[in-house]
Amino acid sequence: MLRKLCIFLALIALAAPLAARERSEIPEDLKWNLNEIYPSREAWLAARDGLVTRIPQLEKHRGHL
Repeated sequence: MLRKLCIFLALIALAAPLAARERSEIPEDLKWNLNEIYPSREAWLAARDGLVTRIPQLEKHRGHL
């Protein structure tokens, strides 16, 4: 049983890249427009830096979530 499971998982892992499509093949209306989230690279960097400074605050929630 374990052997069959391992073979099955290996086949899935090998087939996964075959299902991936190039971004150019995907219709525009199905692609994320990241400019709707962050209008510029600077806006993204500012949001990232804000998150990095808040990460230490998560420690007080350890064991309570």
